[in-house]
Amino acid sequence: ETVTETEATKKPKKEKSDEEEEEEEEDEDVQTIKCTGAVLLHPEPSSNSSTLATIPAGVDVKFIRNENNWYYVEYDGQEGYAWGNYFTAPVTTEE
Repeated sequence: ETVTETEATKKPKKEKSDEEEEEEEEDEDVQTIKCTGAVLLHPEPSSNSSTLATIPAGVDVKFIRNENNWYYVEYDGQEGYAWGNYFTAPVTTEE
C-alpha cells in the first residue's frame, strides 16, 4: 500500500499576524505616481505647515489618498501631503 501525505503529516502553515495581513492587503492595490515638478512634502494639507522633504521631479512615490487635491503620499520612507498638481494621475496597478 502506498502511503500518501495526510493532513496530519503536512507541516502546518505559519499563521500570519494581523499586521502582516494588513501590509499585504495594502500592497495589493498600491498606486504609484510620478512627480512632474519639484514639490514640498508637508505633515498637514497646507502650504503653511512645515516642510518634511522636497520631492524632486521625475521621482515615483506611493499614492495613499487625495484630500482636496493634497495628495497624501509616501516618499523616501516619509508620509505627508504634497500639492496634487505636481503629479501624474494615480493609476492602480493590478499584478
